[in-house]
Amino acid sequence: MKQTEYYLLWLIRIGLGALLLTPFIVTGTMYFPFVTGKNFFFRIITEIIFAAWAALAVLHPDYRPRRSPMLLALIAFTGAITLATIFGVDPYHSFWSNLERMEGLLTHLHLLALFLVVGHTVRSKKEWTYVAHGFAGVGLIVSLHAILQFTGILDIVGVYRPYATFGNSIYLAGYLIFSIFLSSLLFAQTRISLSRWIYGIAIVLQGFAFFVAASRGAFIGFVVGAIASLVALSLVYKNRTYRLATSGAFALCVLVAVLIFIFPSSAIVQRVELFSRLSSVSIDSLDSDPRIIVWKMAIDSFKDRPLLGWGPENFIVPFGKFYNPALYGNEPWFDRTHNMFLEWLVAGGIVGFAAYITLFVIACWMIRRLVSSKRLVPMEGILLTGMFVAYAIQNAFVFDNIVSYLAIMFFYAFLHAQYNHENVRTESVRQQHSNIVIIISLTAASALVLVYSINMRPILAAQSMNTAMQALTIHQPVEQVIAAFDKVIDYRSFVTTESREQMSEAAIRIITAGDNPSTQALTFLQKAIVELKAEQADHSQNPRYPLFLGKAQTFDAVWNSKSFVEAEDTYKRALELAPLYVQTHMALAELNIYAGRPEEAIKIARAIFEKAPYSAEMFYDTLTVMVASNDADSALSVLEEHGQALVSQNRPISFQSDRMARIATQSVRITNLERRAAFLEALQHGVAPSVEIYLISAQTYSELGMLDKSKEYAYKAVELKPEIKTQVDAFFRDIGK
Repeated sequence: MKQTEYYLLWLIRIGLGALLLTPFIVTGTMYFPFVTGKNFFFRIITEIIFAAWAALAVLHPDYRPRRSPMLLALIAFTGAITLATIFGVDPYHSFWSNLERMEGLLTHLHLLALFLVVGHTVRSKKEWTYVAHGFAGVGLIVSLHAILQFTGILDIVGVYRPYATFGNSIYLAGYLIFSIFLSSLLFAQTRISLSRWIYGIAIVLQGFAFFVAASRGAFIGFVVGAIASLVALSLVYKNRTYRLATSGAFALCVLVAVLIFIFPSSAIVQRVELFSRLSSVSIDSLDSDPRIIVWKMAIDSFKDRPLLGWGPENFIVPFGKFYNPALYGNEPWFDRTHNMFLEWLVAGGIVGFAAYITLFVIACWMIRRLVSSKRLVPMEGILLTGMFVAYAIQNAFVFDNIVSYLAIMFFYAFLHAQYNHENVRTESVRQQHSNIVIIISLTAASALVLVYSINMRPILAAQSMNTAMQALTIHQPVEQVIAAFDKVIDYRSFVTTESREQMSEAAIRIITAGDNPSTQALTFLQKAIVELKAEQADHSQNPRYPLFLGKAQTFDAVWNSKSFVEAEDTYKRALELAPLYVQTHMALAELNIYAGRPEEAIKIARAIFEKAPYSAEMFYDTLTVMVASNDADSALSVLEEHGQALVSQNRPISFQSDRMARIATQSVRITNLERRAAFLEALQHGVAPSVEIYLISAQTYSELGMLDKSKEYAYKAVELKPEIKTQVDAFFRDIGK
């Protein structure tokens, strides 16, 4: 019996040690390598150790669940989001999530399972010290990795802020909150000089990596948590060192705040990434800040379904329904509120939100209870509270991921284990079982079934998804690309959604890349249409898929000489789901241009232009529609309104030269040459000198017979780009000028 317990415990300990290494997992063979590997690793390890714990719980009463406020709160929270999943707008998506996020109810069931395992097998302070060392050690290694990225020794792909093995600097900063506080706790607990030096160096390195990750939400949370800890330490211990540290921290914060907000243009603020990002926030700009707009939309979403919400992972649905056109020009789709409190308010309604808030209240109460019962010394309670406060404040600006969930679940399990420490039974009361082999066999078989049924198909699909995207990248024959995507879809997992989205985007990108798409490209487009129809049927409330489908159907109609009716009906469905979503209106205007209905295109573009607040992106897209519709007067009107809007905001009249150059190129569709010339003249006010605009102007005046004016603009273009002089000279020789 003891030997069985010994082996099961060690299996659990090895599994828990492996889970602490989750931040290191990056799987290049799967799509979203920084996300998928970590999540599958977490799920599989958790399923194995949960089965081992279940066997222990059957064999020994002292490993069975013991009541605590935290256990009850977690069960209540998991129960609330389970109900929200069942009664939400898309239960399948709420349960499985998608490849990019990999959260959903399934992950929260795993987190509850992890809590049960950790909370009932990791007991002594010594064991918890090992856990703290694990988090601190991993934090130190990822910090060194981030520092190497920051210094340029290791490359950073796609972004300029270090992210180590997290793929996102925000996730890195969120993890380092836990790591820095736990390293500080270990520093405070030891009296060994060498250990204090090691912990101190680790704190400095982690702090530097945290700083250069430049996550504003994490930084604000950390500052508040650190200062709160210092204030509490100075009050409890009445130590001069703590008081000096507290005063110094306050003074430093005031100095940094003055520097950032009073002198935002200073060299040091502009040179330090975190400071420059903080300085971009101002009271005046809050109303137009994308996150503030999304938060307001989240409140509207909650009011629409207040009891159990929309279901986890379903924010994209109310995002479309309550879309604010002021967001146009920012990220096109928000599938998160970027605020975990609002996230659960939307996803779980008042029931889920209350359960989520209860976790925070219970955690703070339990820390105080453990300190008062001397299960924690005040130093430990203060630093753990500071860490928890930092995490909570950060969550008001960002969203959780599997690594932050892992850290907070260990924290909750620690509180549960310490709360129940005195209730642990002794060896003398353990029950003896004669059917140990049967129990172990059943739990092992259950673990294998669980691991296979939950993870195998999605893992294979994620690997196939990566292969399909590589096939696109290296331009394999379309038959092979379609076969690769079909393989993903054949696994019938939640990865199917990602494959259909990527297929449609790739098909449209290929179709629009040239003037005469190949037969293979059209075949790929039609395959994407079939899959998008299936995706729309599977997730009928999601506003993304009708828009994707409508675009694909539009180009299919253009190149295959089909009717535009089907695409138009699809866009109308998209507008039912997201009435003010600007991209759909612009896509519908584009469809009408292709269908030879320019008046309708102008009407649609003008209507949404007048409804939406001023934005540069709205201006450029509306102007493009007017020009493509052969309506110079409307284009000039939009141009004038844009200038007036800039003046009213005390901003200089200026345009993006590259966008205006593309619009100038499209202006050849304006058949009235005088109006085209007037438009091009107006276009040049506030635009940096542009070769494209000068050449189109030269062409227009040439067609008007105003050759002197044509020559003037042509040679302005030559001044900017001397290598075209030969072609310009030849042109004017041919026309005899």
